[in-house]
Amino acid sequence: MSGKKSLLVDKSKMPLAMGIAFVAFTTQFGGGFASGAQIYQYFINYGIWCLLMPLITQGLYALFFWYGMRYAYKHKTYDYRSFSDSLYGKTRPIMSNLYEICYLIMIVHGIFTYFPTFRKQFVA
Repeated sequence: MSGKKSLLVDKSKMPLAMGIAFVAFTTQFGGGFASGAQIYQYFINYGIWCLLMPLITQGLYALFFWYGMRYAYKHKTYDYRSFSDSLYGKTRPIMSNLYEICYLIMIVHGIFTYFPTFRKQFVA
């Protein structure tokens, strides 16, 4: 087995993908987990699923990030624009631009969500 290449996962690359997946996973929840209220409301009430679903989510994130990094390395696309152009192929004039627009909307939405919360907490 040492001479053969595995078709599954190259385990030497997974720690980086897992690290990125952990960062992506924590951005979904924010600081509300520190108090324990969100954990009780959204997880503990659901029994064993409260332990399984975050692990499944981590695994899926790791798989997607690992594949994305592998795809980028294979196609030598190290920036978002060339990556999406390569990924979308024939539909790149529409899909690549749509991706950029959706990404910008997400960033602006995050900013507009943050500032009212910041103002309420820190401005009297």
